[in-house]
This record gives sequence, structure tokens and C-alpha cells, in this order.
Amino acid sequence: MNIKRSVPTLLVGLLVSLLISGATCYACSCIPLTFEQKVERAEQVFIGKVVGIWHSKQLVQVNVEFEVSSVYKGDVPSFTHVYSSSAACGISFQFGKSYLVFKDADGTTSLCSGTGAVNDEKPLDESLLGKPVQTYEHNSSMAVSDVKLRYHHEKISAVRIDPRNKAVLPLRDDLLKELGIERTSHPDDHEQIKLAKGNKNVTVITGSNILILKNGPKYLDTISFRDDGIVYAPLRDLMEELDFSVIWNDHDRSVTLKDNNAVVSVPLKIENFGKLENFQKNVNNKVPDNMRVVRYSIDSGPIYMG
Repeated sequence: MNIKRSVPTLLVGLLVSLLISGATCYACSCIPLTFEQKVERAEQVFIGKVVGIWHSKQLVQVNVEFEVSSVYKGDVPSFTHVYSSSAACGISFQFGKSYLVFKDADGTTSLCSGTGAVNDEKPLDESLLGKPVQTYEHNSSMAVSDVKLRYHHEKISAVRIDPRNKAVLPLRDDLLKELGIERTSHPDDHEQIKLAKGNKNVTVITGSNILILKNGPKYLDTISFRDDGIVYAPLRDLMEELDFSVIWNDHDRSVTLKDNNAVVSVPLKIENFGKLENFQKNVNNKVPDNMRVVRYSIDSGPIYMG
């Protein structure tokens, strides 16, 4: 067994487990407090839905972003962040789930603070908290506008611009197939979406700011999310890892994707023609090659899309 090669794989597996399991470590000891004492000690008390889980390289604390619906104590904006330690009394928050949050003065929360998931089937007893001092209504969609998506020079779909002004790609099977990307995870798994193209493999963790690569996690400045049953992933980060070039056109607000292993003809120019020659040589010599032929003409020759 190659120990050196196995260690990164084990670490990545452990990280994925921590991200999606929702499990909490129970080796935690708290000072016994009544519900009223927990409210008294907290700087803020609110109910919010998790809309983003931001991880750092150190994994010491997780920065959890909430969409706030009801405020019971303190001045809480409609979107707020709370830190949770990865230590024994930390909480493994789940994307899309609602929580009653007790936020301490230092911006953190823990099992000892009293934070816990809200059960939709059993509403909170208002006699414990009183009526909210502030409520918010939110637009359900996190993807706020559409822009055109081109594959080389052909429009194939639309992508969204999220509230952080980042382009996000809908991970629909028809679109992935058009781009030559294979979904290797189960179609019903919306928490871990594993994608492959050639020798490239990327796992998207819904609600998180990381991509899982062969050599470990990549930390992003935006998150993937699920909206109306579709998972959206940060377009540039994901596609560059799968060996695409991403070109933003500010003039007509469009995104063009170029497969770095595709040969495409455009007026007065053929892109990547050298790779086609290499590919043909490799085929003749029975050498593996990552280039793919996307479409064929009637006589089975490759079509170069203009």
C-alpha cells in the first residue's frame, strides 16, 4: 500500500464527511443553564435558514451565513453570519435547514449557547421567547439574473448571476452532456455532485465554498447553492478545474466557455488545430488522449463548429 498517496485521499474523505454528515461531536460538557438564562447570556437570538457555509483552510471555525426570518433579541440584519467552532461543542450546520440561534457577543455559537435546529412540525412556544421584535420576508430565489452562455461561439443556455455578482452554472444533465461533462454521482444526490471530464474530477458540495479536487479542497470566495430543485455552482472556478477557458463579455453580458481540448473552426481561424494533429497521431499509435469528438457529419467526419 502506498501510504504517501493514501493520506491525501483519506483527508479529503474525512473533509467531505464533516461537510455533509450533519453529525455533531457529543464529547461536550456545558454548564447547566435554563432557557431563560441562555436568552439572557446571548447577544442576539433569532431564527434563520442556513444559506452558506464558509470553510477556511485551518477548519478551526466555520462561518455560517443565515437568512434571518424572526428576531427575538438584539439588532440582527436580514442576513447575518455566525461562527461555530470545529471543537467538541461546535455545531455541524446543514445547508437549507432552519435554526434557533443564540449568538454570543464574540459572534460565535455552540451547543452550550442553546442553538439548535427548528422542527417545522412543532413550532416554537412563543411563551418562552415572546413575540419577535423584527421579522423579514425574503425572495426565495438566490439567483437574481440571467446571462447568455455560449459554448465556443454557439449559444446553448443561460446562466445566473448570484447576489455576490458571481456567475453560477446550473448543473442540469442536458447542459453537462452538451459540454462533455459526466455526472459520476447518483442523479438524486444534490449534496455531493461528482463531475468528470477526461482525467479531471471535481466534487461540488452544495451550500459550501469549496470544491473537492483530487489533491484536496479548493476554497472559493462564493458558494454553490440549491434553488428551485437545481444546484448552481460557481462557474469560473468549476469550469477552469475541468479544463475550460471562461470568457466574460461585458458588452452583451454573456459568458463564453471554450473547451481547451476541442478543435473549433471560426472565420479565418481554426482553434486548437495542433491538438487535433496530436490526437490523430496518438490514435494511430494507440496512445491515450483526452481530446473528444463532439459531433459527426453524415460521412462520420468530425464537424468543427463555427
